[in-house]
Amino acid sequence: MSIIHSTFNSRNSDVTILGGTEPVNHKSLPISVVLLNRGGKYYRSAYFSYLESLGLTSVISFETTGYSYELESLSVRYPSVKFALLNQPETTGGMINIGIGESTYNQVLVLWNDMKLVKNSLSDSVLQNSIEKKFVSISPLFMTTKMETMPCKMVPVIENKNLVINPEKYVRDLSPTIYPWDFAGIYNKKEFMSVGGFDIEFSDPYWQNLDFGFRCAMWGYQNVISTVFKVTYQNQTEGEVIVKNTDYSRFYLKNLAPVYRKNKIDIPFMGVFPFIFKSGKRTSESWAEYIKIKKWVRDNGSKFKQDAKSVIQDWESE
Repeated sequence: MSIIHSTFNSRNSDVTILGGTEPVNHKSLPISVVLLNRGGKYYRSAYFSYLESLGLTSVISFETTGYSYELESLSVRYPSVKFALLNQPETTGGMINIGIGESTYNQVLVLWNDMKLVKNSLSDSVLQNSIEKKFVSISPLFMTTKMETMPCKMVPVIENKNLVINPEKYVRDLSPTIYPWDFAGIYNKKEFMSVGGFDIEFSDPYWQNLDFGFRCAMWGYQNVISTVFKVTYQNQTEGEVIVKNTDYSRFYLKNLAPVYRKNKIDIPFMGVFPFIFKSGKRTSESWAEYIKIKKWVRDNGSKFKQDAKSVIQDWESE
């Protein structure tokens, strides 16, 4: 598989699918759910019943603890739910790639197990916007346990020659966000596949998500926020952890180094030097990665509509 998705590819991960033996109820909402699980004790059966009560029965739940008798029991009780057993570690974006690839419907709701939808959030208008306007993703407004709106519109700006992502709390309906906060939202499977999914070579979720968002924007796609679609956290949530590690160097080379000029995109030769100095890798390793990503940029040149500088300028002009 290519180091960066040139077409939708969820990687040949070591995943076992349990359950999903019964067809989805035809009376269910035409939307699949990718359920991601993280720390905390949540009653699994109650959560699947909750999804059922919303008309969401096409579910793919990612399990990080392997096979258990509880899963076998749940697969019998909820026969339309697929349980994806990860036999090796997988990134958040990698799980979403797999889940969307396995989804029954074109609209795919990605949730964590510590989130719940505010009543009437999955309105007809939200689903129609996902279908008709062909956004890559529609993010919800996120609410704290006290029902306070969280800053979840992510706006890229340049401050002191450095890229900074400013979170904003107050947004208008369907306003753009550079990436879906916490990876959650309604994804359009077709558009998601067109943009190539998440780059699984990133191990850091922050840079993986930001890379996805910038690629969407540079390729002419949009991630937006719906003010009708709302999600609450069941526990206090932690903010994003931002560390300029080796993944940042990869993000820089893929997104900030390419220059779009005269309807062509390329990484100027001078762009390799900041990458090599900041990559944290040996010079030979950095040079090899530069060559691979430069080739990928050229191979996908026709998909680029602008570079990162133009993306940021568009946000500043709003």
